[in-house]
Amino acid sequence: MQKTVIAIVDDDRLVLDALGSLIRSCGYAAALFPSATAFLESDREDVACILSDYQMPVVSGIALARELRKTGDRTPIVLMTAFAQDITREQAMAAGIVEVLEKPLEGEPLLAAIERALIAL
Repeated sequence: MQKTVIAIVDDDRLVLDALGSLIRSCGYAAALFPSATAFLESDREDVACILSDYQMPVVSGIALARELRKTGDRTPIVLMTAFAQDITREQAMAAGIVEVLEKPLEGEPLLAAIERALIAL
């Protein structure tokens, strides 16, 4: 049986690796991307959910969501941010993001958000 693939997009390598380990320990497959550009250039056919940082160089998490929605990609996106004051939930939802989580992240709320996003598929 093939594992559900969660894409993690974050420019902080330590965060990327830690989230990848957490996702794998919960029975998912993790696809790690150090930037939104790397994700957009990848073959993302099997990705069931995207966990993206908000503030990244070149392409932000919001810009990533907008680009995906513009191309018709409806993969659910959970946005992570240490800058919650910079983005409103309305802005996030308008970009097609299903949930916004504040950093630092805790395992249970993060996994619950991913589960809700997968159910929304």
